[in-house]
Amino acid sequence: MTFTLYEDDGILTDYLNGVCARTEFDMYYDREAHSLRVEISPPKGERSFVPEDRRYRLHLMGVERAGELAVDKSRHEAVMDCGIVGRESYTINLSDVVLAVNDHHAKVLSLLQSAWISTRT
Repeated sequence: MTFTLYEDDGILTDYLNGVCARTEFDMYYDREAHSLRVEISPPKGERSFVPEDRRYRLHLMGVERAGELAVDKSRHEAVMDCGIVGRESYTINLSDVVLAVNDHHAKVLSLLQSAWISTRT
């Protein structure tokens, strides 16, 4: 899964001409090995928009376990502070990452089974 963080100066309209910084985040999960890798690429474009002391805080949603990270069991969320990353590439490797079981499918089916539709003629 890939996510792109887009940044501009927030003031001028130079973004209309492509003046911006784009930072790509790639996430790879190996279900069999229970491992997660997140790669943060160096920003492309106008790097001056990216602070030299850039920090990231990653929120991993939908996890039962996340290696050495504490997991909020009610939210299935683990939080990781990456410290100062700046404008360089950064890779996070976590082992023992287990996705939470999602019971929304059963809840939706139960709701649909008890639902009814009225029509007017």
